[in-house]
Amino acid sequence: MKDITISKKRIKTEVIVWLVCFCIAVLINVFAIINYKTNWVEIISQLHIVLLISVLIYFLFGMIRIITLAVARLFKSAKN
Repeated sequence: MKDITISKKRIKTEVIVWLVCFCIAVLINVFAIINYKTNWVEIISQLHIVLLISVLIYFLFGMIRIITLAVARLFKSAKN
């Protein structure tokens, strides 16, 4: 069985992508707090939901990245 190695650069890239997704989820939470005029303590109290939303956004971005990679490879192979 082959070992799978993940480069340090790939790990760093994925962590940065997830941090961007986390920031987007926090901004969504801030928007909801402002829009519904609730207490700012929800920034902390809803952190578990923000984490779940960030993971969901990360997987959605992952699906988009996989689809674009597949389409790019399809056009590349059709070109040759």
